[in-house]
Amino acid sequence: IEEQDYKFFFLHIPKSGGTTIDNIVQQYSKISNSVKYIRLKNEYNVSAFKKNVLKKNKIFISGHLNESTFDEKNIEKIKKITIIRNPFNREISHYKFKAFKNNFSIENYKLENFLMSQYEKFQDNITVRLLSNIAHSNIRVSNIHLELAKKNLKNFWLYCSFDQWDLFTKVLISYIGMPNVIYNKMQKYDYKFSYQINDNGRNLIKQYSKFDINLYNEVFKDENFFHKKKLFFNKIKSINEYLYASHRNDTSKNRIFSIEEIKKIFGYIQ
Repeated sequence: IEEQDYKFFFLHIPKSGGTTIDNIVQQYSKISNSVKYIRLKNEYNVSAFKKNVLKKNKIFISGHLNESTFDEKNIEKIKKITIIRNPFNREISHYKFKAFKNNFSIENYKLENFLMSQYEKFQDNITVRLLSNIAHSNIRVSNIHLELAKKNLKNFWLYCSFDQWDLFTKVLISYIGMPNVIYNKMQKYDYKFSYQINDNGRNLIKQYSKFDINLYNEVFKDENFFHKKKLFFNKIKSINEYLYASHRNDTSKNRIFSIEEIKKIFGYIQ
């Protein structure tokens, strides 16, 4: 049985559905004492915050921060969670958002311009960078960092692919104690342009995001994927059982989703 008090660190990988999760938790924190939401924008505003807030329970910390940000010995263990998106879809989403936000014309601002800019700013392969603790540094990603990222991912309390975003979000808001009535679908932008990737674009992403692609393929696409999927299913099942045990006498809290719904989403796994 998990304790009711918790500390979550949501390692927010850009363009992976994290902003919607942040918004849901943040809005709920304004009207409830069930959770304190904290958004940290970079590594530099972490240290001053650690001494005070991390002594409290029921906190949800989010940010584009390195995996080891809260690993100091004097900090009570935090539940690490994250969502990992297919690198091809993530890079295209990020490219379109960049063009939209800066009012760039995609006729002039090409995918290659975006990918080269990310590389020059040491923001390429951002998933591996965050998981291997070299984000916000001028270090080139190597196979050493890929292996470290895979190793560190094993320390996460819960992680999943972007395709399982909806279930991941239901689990999270249920565990925190948020009523499902305030749960919304993922935030989407209404772009005034369209973009269809071609073979050249795919090859560019393969070139600039090869370590993220390798990580994603090994974690979610290799021969162990069925096993990993089963582990995720069992994790959801155990959380669901904990929630039921905690709130079975409180029928006013509509936040327990059925195991049959989980089976329907996953397909039945023996």
